[in-house]
Amino acid sequence: MRSNEHLEVMNRRDKAFPSAVMTCSGEGLGEMHNVAGKSTQPVRRLVIIEKRPLLRECLERCLMSIDAEEIISYASADLCIARLEAGLSADPAAETLVVYSVGNQFIDVATSGKITRILNGGRGIRLVILSEREEVSQATAALEQGASGFIPMTMSLKVVSEAIRLVQAGGMYVPASSLLAVNRPNEARGADAHAGLSGLTTRQLAVLEAVRRGKANKIIAYELNMCESTVKVHLRNIMKKLRARNRTEAAFMINEAMQQGA
Repeated sequence: MRSNEHLEVMNRRDKAFPSAVMTCSGEGLGEMHNVAGKSTQPVRRLVIIEKRPLLRECLERCLMSIDAEEIISYASADLCIARLEAGLSADPAAETLVVYSVGNQFIDVATSGKITRILNGGRGIRLVILSEREEVSQATAALEQGASGFIPMTMSLKVVSEAIRLVQAGGMYVPASSLLAVNRPNEARGADAHAGLSGLTTRQLAVLEAVRRGKANKIIAYELNMCESTVKVHLRNIMKKLRARNRTEAAFMINEAMQQGA
């Protein structure tokens, strides 16, 4: 078995001896053997995608403090996607947080497609991008594709852990530097937000709230019982009314409006 096709599942209930180990080869997806028995509680799973073995193992060990019952690592996004599409878990209530390390590459069309396929791989999947690049365009591209967080590798381990905890709890994380670069002056943004929000329909407000929580279009459509194309139409109208350049900025604007109204 080639090293880049090796998967390992570490169960935090026993750090000294993993209770479940998964291996796969290029020909098959393999099986999971859980020696600790089946849990009656929904599985909280952390998935790490990192092609470099050393960094992948470091991430596994460093993120053991995250509240996850299992940590699964993959050498590539393609392996993760294959496993998700084949059924990562028999438990439909499983909560999965994916930390996708894209290294030094830009979030291009190919990477965006992989992000979408990961998020569409099952219900309850949230995704964080870990990147060596800090450009605002990278953060925007990640969130535009439905990611719930963008973390540059210049951040400390403590900040990375807290950011992942925030996303795991249902929030969104973007570095302060990216927020400052994306934001227009607060006063103008606040005025635009309040004026725009007052003109939104109940349905549009529901879509915007889902966007604020970092949900992908497909999930929003499912939860609000509408077509994905309808969600996209609502988003275009929302951005027009808020004078926002993209869905990320629209989410920031509603956050500001809520904070000012608190």
